Amino acid sequence: MITNTTFPHETCLIPNLPENLQQQMRDFTNYFVRPLGALIALMSFVSNSLVIITVARKKSLQQPSMLMLSSLAVTDLLYSVQSLFRNIKTLAHEHMCLNSVEVPVMSLLCVLATLANVALISRDRYLAIRKPWSYRHHVTKLRAMRMICVAWLISIMIALLTYLRSKFQFEFIPRGVIISSVFYFVCFFVIGLSYLGIVLKKNQPRDAFQVNGVLEREKRLANTVGLILLVLFITFLPGLISPLALHLVGIRYVSAFEPFYTLLLLLNGFLNPLVNFGRSKDMRRGLSELFNCSRKVQSFVASNNLSQGATAPESTITQLKSRADNAIVLVEF
Repeated sequence: MITNTTFPHETCLIPNLPENLQQQMRDFTNYFVRPLGALIALMSFVSNSLVIITVARKKSLQQPSMLMLSSLAVTDLLYSVQSLFRNIKTLAHEHMCLNSVEVPVMSLLCVLATLANVALISRDRYLAIRKPWSYRHHVTKLRAMRMICVAWLISIMIALLTYLRSKFQFEFIPRGVIISSVFYFVCFFVIGLSYLGIVLKKNQPRDAFQVNGVLEREKRLANTVGLILLVLFITFLPGLISPLALHLVGIRYVSAFEPFYTLLLLLNGFLNPLVNFGRSKDMRRGLSELFNCSRKVQSFVASNNLSQGATAPESTITQLKSRADNAIVLVEF
């Protein structure tokens, strides 16, 4: 059992285990868990990029609710890039261990922004189900953009305060764990209260067909967000609680456990766009149009190259014929 830290890689070993088992777990982490995390990060980057591009390209999808889902995709996109870079950097390290105690500020920002956006989306669904007509008239695209900016601004401020506290030891700034914990509590409270209000909503009499149509559409989107919340509680929540639980049991160096809970966070970011495309026909139609447009561009370029290639031999043949005629005229002369 390793008790003293004499080698750089020992901070990435799981404590309180036999030495041979520690080495086996380290090899398993570096040669299986980290490459798997890098692969999921790459797939998360591609899938979330498609969500953002599809919504940005198709104007019919640029609704308040879809803009909020796109903002959530941005957080998953940023986290996938940061995790991919960190995994590659760790695998390329001499000891395959970065020996870092502090949480990267980008990771903290993505976690905070994810919870802020999910809370914003949950509140949006609550208003859409409880007050559908008022929601359609008051919740506009501009207002949704403002709320998204507020959510990101709060997340950036908390991440910045946490970074300043840990970097420069500013005593007047509260500890990052305290600020983050309060923010987590507020977000989960908003999420739980919003969906509790959706579930407890009584069915209204079906006296207006148009109202029912709007309400059914909003409920379908609420069910999509409900699946996103289910994925969040299965993957994101365990990955979020794990570092805090490790600190509570007295484990200061969590580098050995980081690839495992990071894998859960990456899995959440990869499953969210799959839920969006799987539940929304408009998203699938927009993605299909995106690929069809790419195919048309490629076919147009190929046809131009083919036409240029077809005309080139004709010009060459004409030049050869003219040269041959000139040669015949010279011979006759």
